[in-house]
Amino acid sequence: LVGSNDSGGKSINNAIKHLADTMKHDSARRCSLWSALLRPQQTSFNWLALAKATHYDGRDYLSLPGVFSQGSLDKGSELLLAQLKPLHGNVLD
Repeated sequence: LVGSNDSGGKSINNAIKHLADTMKHDSARRCSLWSALLRPQQTSFNWLALAKATHYDGRDYLSLPGVFSQGSLDKGSELLLAQLKPLHGNVLD
């Protein structure tokens, strides 16, 4: 795992300590490098329990924690959706 220190890279260990054993390998240029060994889980992961819905232009959209503007529509996603209007079905941004 690699992360910018000002965007959660320093706290990766705390964020996933219930899921994995982690080890920090390096920290340079405001980034941290970690390895993680996932532990077997007792229950399956339900990502829908973490998702937040946003309604835009007559449709519902889901976003997850850690995604820019979770729970609301940012300008970049709004622009993307405007270009995808002719498409039908599921879309992943």
